[in-house]
Amino acid sequence: KQMIGQGYSLVAYQTLLLRQLISNNSYGLVNYFNLSFIKKRITMMKIQKSGSVGKAKVFAAVVTVAIFSLLVMQCNSKMDAQEVSMMEPAENNKAEEEVSFPVLTEIGAYRVKVDLSDAMNLRIVNDVLTIDGKETDIEEVASVLEQSGVSGATVMVLTIDKDQKMGFVREVQDALRWSDTRRVLYRAVSSENEQVQLPIMLPPDPDKITGRKWPKVTDEFARSNGLKIMKVRVGEDLGVDYQQKVYSLLNTYASEGYKSYVVSVKFEDDDTFQDYLSGLFYVSMGFDQLYDERARSMFGKSFYDLDKSDPEGKKQYHAVRENTPKAISIAEKG
Repeated sequence: KQMIGQGYSLVAYQTLLLRQLISNNSYGLVNYFNLSFIKKRITMMKIQKSGSVGKAKVFAAVVTVAIFSLLVMQCNSKMDAQEVSMMEPAENNKAEEEVSFPVLTEIGAYRVKVDLSDAMNLRIVNDVLTIDGKETDIEEVASVLEQSGVSGATVMVLTIDKDQKMGFVREVQDALRWSDTRRVLYRAVSSENEQVQLPIMLPPDPDKITGRKWPKVTDEFARSNGLKIMKVRVGEDLGVDYQQKVYSLLNTYASEGYKSYVVSVKFEDDDTFQDYLSGLFYVSMGFDQLYDERARSMFGKSFYDLDKSDPEGKKQYHAVRENTPKAISIAEKG
């Protein structure tokens, strides 16, 4: 009323309101509610001055909108603080649930390139598994993968809620191991909300023919075979300090020419995926830190800049990792 009373064009003012609404980049606020509200607001501009009852209704509406706006701002603030949630396209209602991605901090220059041309998308939220958008029981995993024609080279892209308990994740990963589809790519975000991917090869199933070549690594087995084991309990708050422990240990092994070692990563069923992935990430980064130093010393470039698709880059990649393989093992339960 004040704007129009000062002589501004009614049409121009209505156009301005619509332009502001459309240009708003907050997905949580641009919805049907707002369009309806603006429509009513524009309509009200042409209505004659109302009485006291009408004023009371307007006042109540303003208060309601103000409270709603405060609630929205509080929710947005919590999300910005680290509750990073992402929505992905899906084919059914179950798959449309929100996934709160695990957050990895202090990732430095970490980046990874994985060929996802042959990949399947698995999603785990609240003990519910979906494969390529279809809800799937654990017992159905093997048949679903077989019908999809996957092979050992297929990458399983795992999108898992950060609060998901690892007991169910273990069952899913055991089903993948049984099907011999062990190339896994975990998804997360950095503290700057950037996508982070962590690839890993799951151990073979010991009950399968392919798994019989891989004995269960126990303390007794390690002693009898001269194998060094570094045990990591990922449910603990490891952080970047554990990266340095792994890095220091690898330096010691390298200086002594010791090649038989493994970093055993163990988790409990009650651990969250956030704790599991964070611990696994920093263990992996301990190796990458050593590789990066070697790459800069040997070739004058970062380890992450070595292009394995190029023959020369692939040769450099293997030279950097020579005699120091990324020997990380996901420990069996018990």
